[in-house]
Amino acid sequence: RTVGKTVWCDAPEGGTLVCDGLGLVALPGTGLLLGVFEGRTSQTLGVQSKVARAGFRFVTATNADLGAWASSGPFRKTLLSRLGEPIRIPPLRERAHEIPGLLQALLPDVIQETRPVQLSEAAIEVYRAHSWPTNVRGLRDALRRLCLDARGEVATADDARASLVERGTMSSPPRAVS
Repeated sequence: RTVGKTVWCDAPEGGTLVCDGLGLVALPGTGLLLGVFEGRTSQTLGVQSKVARAGFRFVTATNADLGAWASSGPFRKTLLSRLGEPIRIPPLRERAHEIPGLLQALLPDVIQETRPVQLSEAAIEVYRAHSWPTNVRGLRDALRRLCLDARGEVATADDARASLVERGTMSSPPRAVS
């Protein structure tokens, strides 16, 4: 949160400060963030008088090419240079082999929010064969829709295809997966 020119965040000693969507931060915001990063200080939310020194990790996530942005101006080169080497995590569509494991990891939380549903091998294969335009959050959303809309206790391939169309993650009519 920003108030005036002060960045307010809570980065406890030995903790991790996570900035998701760093590429969406406007240029003035990157300057404020750089101050937190360089000074290793934080101001606890709701406490105006206490600025604490903190040793913390700084983790960012973005799908933007920050190097290109820093070269063209909308991102601070000084902040980019202090972030260190990027770790590229390929988009979900390039990691189809991980889909079954991700579904099994996500399913317990999703069924807590929806209803108990098991995934048939055919439903898992529909998800694995899909060219995901979104990330794991999109996979979770589609899985949630699948659990809500499945016609039985075991989700079928048809249920899985319907969940993808429903969520707008399929641009053409679904094809049969054998």
